[in-house]
Amino acid sequence: MIGAQELLVLAAPAVLAVALVAVAGWVGWRLGRGAVPGGWREVERGLRQLVTGRGIPEIDVPDDDPAAPAARLLLDLAREVRDRVHRAERKGALLGEAVEACPRLGVAVVDQDLVLLSVGENLAHLLGERPIDLEGRKLETLVDPEGYRELAVRLVDRETREKGFEVRVRLRRPGDGELPVRLRGAEIPGRPERVALLVEPLEGEDGKDLARERAHALVEGLPAGVLVVAGGTVREANPAARKLLGAEPAGRPLRDLLATEELLLALDRVARAERGERAAPFRARFLGPDGRPGRPVEVTPVPLPGDPPAVALVLADLAREERALRRAGAREARLLAVLDAADDGLVLLAPAGAGFRVAAAGRRAAELLGVPREELTGLDLAAFAARAAARFTDPEALLALLREGEAGGPVVLETREEPVRHVEVAVLPVREGEGEVGRLVVLRDVTRFRETARRLEEDAGEAVRSRERLQEAYEELARVHRELERRVEELARAKRSLEERERERTELFGEISHELQTPLVSIRGYTQMILEGRLGKINEEQRRGLEVTLRNVDRMVEMIENLLALARADRGGEPELEEVEVEPVVRGIVERHQGAARAKRVELAVRLEAPGARVLAERDGFERVLDNLVGNAIKFNREGGRVEVAVRQGPAPGFLEVSVADTGPGIPEDERERIFERFWRGRTSAGVPGSGIGLATVKSLVERHGGWIAVDSRPGEGARFTFTWPAAPAAGERQASVSS
Repeated sequence: MIGAQELLVLAAPAVLAVALVAVAGWVGWRLGRGAVPGGWREVERGLRQLVTGRGIPEIDVPDDDPAAPAARLLLDLAREVRDRVHRAERKGALLGEAVEACPRLGVAVVDQDLVLLSVGENLAHLLGERPIDLEGRKLETLVDPEGYRELAVRLVDRETREKGFEVRVRLRRPGDGELPVRLRGAEIPGRPERVALLVEPLEGEDGKDLARERAHALVEGLPAGVLVVAGGTVREANPAARKLLGAEPAGRPLRDLLATEELLLALDRVARAERGERAAPFRARFLGPDGRPGRPVEVTPVPLPGDPPAVALVLADLAREERALRRAGAREARLLAVLDAADDGLVLLAPAGAGFRVAAAGRRAAELLGVPREELTGLDLAAFAARAAARFTDPEALLALLREGEAGGPVVLETREEPVRHVEVAVLPVREGEGEVGRLVVLRDVTRFRETARRLEEDAGEAVRSRERLQEAYEELARVHRELERRVEELARAKRSLEERERERTELFGEISHELQTPLVSIRGYTQMILEGRLGKINEEQRRGLEVTLRNVDRMVEMIENLLALARADRGGEPELEEVEVEPVVRGIVERHQGAARAKRVELAVRLEAPGARVLAERDGFERVLDNLVGNAIKFNREGGRVEVAVRQGPAPGFLEVSVADTGPGIPEDERERIFERFWRGRTSAGVPGSGIGLATVKSLVERHGGWIAVDSRPGEGARFTFTWPAAPAAGERQASVSS
């Protein structure tokens, strides 16, 4: 079975041409079935006129039609094709007249099987025969054996045909011996399977000179590398061989040019060829100028008869062949990608002898037919029809459609397996001129459309009932909407009432806290005076009681100050900002807590990475934040722990970042989201005095000044509270602002 890649390599030009026309036909088929209205039908009709060669198409598409640009492009293409055809006809006529005016020149055209397709009058006259008697004959019957072998090598090499070549051969003339001629050949543009030959007689040259020139021309002109070896020494090398080896090998022993691992095999094959035996090709690596083996090549030994005998080693660069295979694979992949991109299943049938063969099949087509794509590619029409028909309940309808082509019209078939699928199959001819050059099988799954049609029929009566239910639902929805509007209004009133009560509560809360602060400050002052002995002597028991009283009063004062700060933050409004230098505030707070730190043997440290930094803040608010965080870090720390206050530039321009880190027990992960809630205390707070409003106050003050706060903690490793605060502009920035 021929694979898809081999089939494309052998017939790529024809398949691609068929594919282009097939796609055009498929578009037309879709247009004809009503997929696209308007001017596109005119474009499709003009495209068919152009494909069938009926001259400039007549297209009537208004300028405002979406298809107007495509119509103009089609007309431009038709005129260009017509002009090119006329130019080609004129060139052909002039070329024929020029060749006939030169009686010493003959012209012929051969195909890829080296059969004469056309013979000019001059060449027929040189051979002493009529053109009609020569056409259809093998070129082998007219050329001497040695010359034919050389000519065949040139003709079968595609690259040589494209670039053109020149050889010297002897033509056989009936009853008049052989005629030495110079033969030039080149591939006909657009027809890679045909080669034009120009023949010029070379009268008066002897056979030996001709043979030598022929051998030299063969060696020099071939695109493949060729080494001529005689007696184990390289006698001659063509440019391609010198380029491939990277050095001049002529005059050097062959054994000095080959890598050690391939040496014995290569010498054996060359010796066989010198004896006139058939020697199989082999792989080898030639040594470069640096003595290192180069890239692998395939070496084909060809015996050269004579005295002494010689061998021509034809070198094929395996890398180039691999690239050619990759290019062929890429062309196949592009064609399959086009077929796979279509919503319908597409199978392209290309001519093969008297029938057709599957050139390519799309993924969707393989799925609908239930046959792997690789098994479809390469099947002839009969085998393809048999494999496809086994999928459906009515195989005869499909077989008849494939035999009749477009005349059979599209048919809808049911699959055998469950669930049943309905597949519409159509066969579109691919034409070039008046002849059919291929077929495109289009498969479309119409199961969903048929099911939709059935459901529409069943739902025809249900539509009326649905409309009535929809009307009822609409009325119910209107009633619910009115009820929702009433509820929303009630919620709005309740929200306003709650906001008013919250405002009153906050004001009352602040007033009560303020009223409590005044007597507590007085109590603390008198207690401090008694404790210091300024109101009389006290005994030790009285001193201990007063110290306890003083600590409790300090706790109450701190709690009331937090409550007042929280109340001020809750009242909202813009804070009265001033520029506050950070370092004195930080060191003052740390100094204030030194006594509590010494009592727990906690080390207090300050790290300033932004010396001279200033912030925009209400001073008491900024101090309250630091005071709460440092106090908590000491209060919740372990004996002999450490507290570090760090100040650095913030992560965003215009902000400072302040962090307070401790070495306490840390905060459990499930409590980190709640520690900033008012009056909430976690598990690690058990046994530690506090009100639960300190961190809530910190968060409110930070956010009121436009900053944010976060906590990072691992149980057993302490906690780090980090907050950002808007920085005051530098002196240069303030001066620029004032100047502007």
